[in-house]
Amino acid sequence: MAVNRQTATEVPRSLQQHLEQQLEELQRIQSLPAVAGVRADGNCLRADLDKSHARTLDMVALSVGADMTPDLFDSDPKIQHQAKLFYSSERPPLKIPVRGLYFHDQTRSAGRAYAPQFSHFKATKIPIHVARRLFKNYKDEILPRFPCFMEEDLDHYFESFYGHGTLGQQQTTMPSFIVPMILAISSLTSNSHDFPKVAALSESLHADALENSQLLNTSSIASLQCLVLLIQLALLLPHTANCWFITGEAMRMAVGLGLHQEPDPAIIPDAAHAELRRRIFWTIYQLDRIVGIAAGCPVALSDAHISVHLPYNGGDPHTTPEWFGLQRSHGFSEAQFLIHTRIRIIQSQIHGVQFFDQPLPDHFENYDAWVHSMIDLVKSLVNQGATDGLARSRLESAAYQCEVLLHRPCSRNMAVSASSLIAAATASIQLITSHIQAVRSGGFIMAFELTNSAFQAGMVLLYVVRNHAAELEGTPILISGHEALDALIKLLDALSIRWPAVADTAHYIRELVDTCRRNQVGQDGSDYDMSVLEELDCLVTQRRVHTIRHRNIPFPPHAKPGPQSDTASQTSCGFLDDDDWWRAFINDDVGMGGSPPAHHEAVVDFTLPEAQVTPPEPQSPNTLASTPVAELDKILGALPSCSFCRDRRMKCHQQLPACRECLRVSRECMIFDPVQGRNVSMRRIGFLVDKIKQLSEEALSQNRSDRPKQMLLDPTVLVPLNKGKLKSASTIPSRHTSMLFFGRWSSLGCLRSFLREKEAYALPKNIHRANYFSPHLIQGSGSLPAALPSMSTAISLFRLFARSANVFYPILQPTMLDEILAQCYANDGRYLKSDTRVFFFLVLAVSSRIGQVGQANLSSQAEAYFRSAVSDISTTCNHASRAENIALLQRTLLICLYLLLSPGSGDVWRHLGFAIRHFFDLAHRPSMEEDEFHDILCTLTRTLYCLESQLSIAFGRPSLLNIGDALRQELAHSTKNNLEEQISIFSYLISLQMLQIHSALLQHNSQPVKGGASTCRSTAEESREYCRGLDEWFVRWKEFLETVPDDDDDGVSRSELSAWGQYHHHLAVFRASLLWPTPGGRTTMLCRAVADTGLQLFRHQRLFARLYSGGQNETQPPLVFPLSWTVGHAVLGVGISAIAKGMTYGDEAEGASSLGRCSVLLSVLEVNSDYLLAGMSHIFDDLGGLL
Repeated sequence: MAVNRQTATEVPRSLQQHLEQQLEELQRIQSLPAVAGVRADGNCLRADLDKSHARTLDMVALSVGADMTPDLFDSDPKIQHQAKLFYSSERPPLKIPVRGLYFHDQTRSAGRAYAPQFSHFKATKIPIHVARRLFKNYKDEILPRFPCFMEEDLDHYFESFYGHGTLGQQQTTMPSFIVPMILAISSLTSNSHDFPKVAALSESLHADALENSQLLNTSSIASLQCLVLLIQLALLLPHTANCWFITGEAMRMAVGLGLHQEPDPAIIPDAAHAELRRRIFWTIYQLDRIVGIAAGCPVALSDAHISVHLPYNGGDPHTTPEWFGLQRSHGFSEAQFLIHTRIRIIQSQIHGVQFFDQPLPDHFENYDAWVHSMIDLVKSLVNQGATDGLARSRLESAAYQCEVLLHRPCSRNMAVSASSLIAAATASIQLITSHIQAVRSGGFIMAFELTNSAFQAGMVLLYVVRNHAAELEGTPILISGHEALDALIKLLDALSIRWPAVADTAHYIRELVDTCRRNQVGQDGSDYDMSVLEELDCLVTQRRVHTIRHRNIPFPPHAKPGPQSDTASQTSCGFLDDDDWWRAFINDDVGMGGSPPAHHEAVVDFTLPEAQVTPPEPQSPNTLASTPVAELDKILGALPSCSFCRDRRMKCHQQLPACRECLRVSRECMIFDPVQGRNVSMRRIGFLVDKIKQLSEEALSQNRSDRPKQMLLDPTVLVPLNKGKLKSASTIPSRHTSMLFFGRWSSLGCLRSFLREKEAYALPKNIHRANYFSPHLIQGSGSLPAALPSMSTAISLFRLFARSANVFYPILQPTMLDEILAQCYANDGRYLKSDTRVFFFLVLAVSSRIGQVGQANLSSQAEAYFRSAVSDISTTCNHASRAENIALLQRTLLICLYLLLSPGSGDVWRHLGFAIRHFFDLAHRPSMEEDEFHDILCTLTRTLYCLESQLSIAFGRPSLLNIGDALRQELAHSTKNNLEEQISIFSYLISLQMLQIHSALLQHNSQPVKGGASTCRSTAEESREYCRGLDEWFVRWKEFLETVPDDDDDGVSRSELSAWGQYHHHLAVFRASLLWPTPGGRTTMLCRAVADTGLQLFRHQRLFARLYSGGQNETQPPLVFPLSWTVGHAVLGVGISAIAKGMTYGDEAEGASSLGRCSVLLSVLEVNSDYLLAGMSHIFDDLGGLL
């Protein structure tokens, strides 16, 4: 504190910091119930009150915890889609060949010239003082930008790697991966003019780390951190990994671990671990948005399904950005991370609305209002960052990118106004200029983002200056636009040093520019030129781009990579042992471009106008602690003169948000802060004062003394998966613990929700004893890989596959099945291709799992067949071959289908996540010609929706397929008009509707809206709309069944197909009723219907899922719907919901009968551990007895 000489008033030395600290304290106290579950007296924590999670874990320890695995394959450390993860990132324009070249080999790397010198280089060969300098550079400069580690953990890994640590045996491979990766990333911040040598060093360190890539096989926080490091390096050197696939892999794993949900203290009581989870998730979020938005691809997770708060006490991500930034005294790096996260959130919404059919937020009247609101938000954030003294370059680039996305032609608005065109062109020029400055500054240059965003800006600019030259006549944009296009080519040439494939992008833009200049609007050029211009229109307006220009155009043979430079070829490996070279490398070269300005520097004025943003209503605090208004007024009365009045020795009429003189001329009013050594804005002081007064008044008027249960977070469940043996439910999850996340609307979430209300319920004694005497789980137990079975056995298994899995989840064409069988037994399998062998054993494995219900001896055979398939899987792929990519999707779906039937054999969630990402990549096809694989791709897409619908609903997790998704007409169109195709289409349609209902449930859950009549009407109407769609589907299904002959010779039974349709319809109606009660949505009635149809399907599978040697007169075996654990958990969830809702007078008999039917089905299913229901029928009966 200090004393004002004129008024003798004691005032804080730094007014801004004092107000920020007061405000932060108020908001911290306010947020305690939502974050820590503390009562007003501070004596009772929510984690102490809510024991439901631990009790839930005790109940599912025998089923879920014991029979699932965190590994991609339980029997093999292999990553079957490794080829896609580490294939070079695709340069823009996506899926369009340039100079006859598109799919690049790994020889086009930034460090290729010096690769021989670094061919056997390891991280341990780096001098220790150099390694420490690089490690410190990462912690100081890069870690704050991507805070996915705690600093003390990194120090621990470093000391362990260099022989001074004491890591446990299970963690010894972590330093061997993390330390080389950090050194590889940090070395790329070098400003050395000999960048190929630096790149070669980084590539060798990357190769050193990947020798421990088996870490990526297991889902855990530690594995996720390793993936984040790979993404960081790929953004700098995009040829080291495929940014698109690897960010999708990271986000899928993050969702599987539950990082997208706010940590529940009842599950994760360690505040440091909870904060680490928040930091990791929002780091992955930023990385995913960087890749998806820059490249124009779908993002991996919808914002609507995120409930985790921002780290550093950043608050709810769904609040207005203006609210958080000026309210807390964050450190510089923390504020930088938070404000850039907010920018990414805004970009994500713009990206989804403009290009991916995402609806406008409800509170906007029309599209124009939304556009203006986005512009205001972006300007507000940039102004705020400039006022706070944050680095301007990154903020400005992000703002320009937002403006380009908002004003450019897009799939939602292809015919934009003249003013929008001018704004888009202006922002494009500014974005290209900012990227040029970033490259000149050096340091942490994310070549992937700069290249892709600059390319998009160039396409927009070229489109505008050519097609709308008349509207731009008389404006400087025409001249500046052409200059910016020339500069863009030079920028891409400069970036090609870091990403050699970008040389093709520069050539592509140069050709487009030349074509546009020689073909003015209204002139007819050559057919080739017209195709070029038509392709330009597609690139600008579409994100799902199909190339037009290269159709039926022969490609010239592309040039092979040139020879190494003389300097590189003549350089020996001796420089690696030269201390002078290493000393120069770390002292002169390593540094970060665009480092934050020192706090003593004055804030540079920013010209964007201040946005009028209304801050959201803060939650009322539960304590009376506040800053007295009288004391606040006394402090404000002693404010010093502003800088403008002081410099002119004028009397300063102090007021907020600006003194009288500054307010008169709309000048930014600033006062000098002696502690920070720089000027601070009076506008910010005014904002802080208003916020403190508002919260103080609310604290005095409201007293939330004792409502801890109302503040409980969603009843989610994290099930620890432990290799070797089962652990007790009291085990606290750590970053090395593999966990399975079950959301609010999963069966386990429903169970936990019910247990919250039934605190007196005790676990049945038998279940308690069973948990205690659970045997140790032996990793990799089971049979050895199998040899080829007899031909008759294989034919029977293939026949079962064709009449069960391949009907309801079609993956392989009938002709392909015949070819696989024929090739396997043509020469006793001696000359069998590995891919054919993999498909063969996968079909046998799936069929054996389905048949084990009727013949128990098939279970061990299924495991052996699957091991044989996994052992033969190739991790390579010819990326240029569409046939091989389709085969990879088929193989992945077969693996997913097997893992759905045998969840203990691998992580089906991650495998299916890759399949979805691969489908998006395939759908972005390289030609508009008739695709010979169109029919099979449509079939596989329908299967993809069916599997994802089941899994995401069973786990209660958001899906990758929910982002602005709607009916894909080509998937509902019948081409063969046979029974199998019709079942596939109807299955897709019901799966899509269930995914949409599931998405709505998660959205309402993650973003709770304050109650009101309008909200209730909206939710009720939404639920009724879903039910109308479900009823229409069911009517169409019954009409279709009338056309199906009920013929035993064809293996078709209407009753079983009817049961299949009824099961899905009733289950979907139940889920729609969770949004809002609907007619026909009584839980007890739906509970009985789901249980009855599920039991009918199980009995049918038990009777007919057998091996047949052949029928009389070529009689077909009956169709069999393969049940999985998702069916059992769906029945369990419906039953628990029926118990939780209770029974009214007159419903007792019906309710008891419904619960009885559920119990019967659970009892028959729990016999097989693959249904993940061990002990649940006993627990279910006990819970039903509580009514």
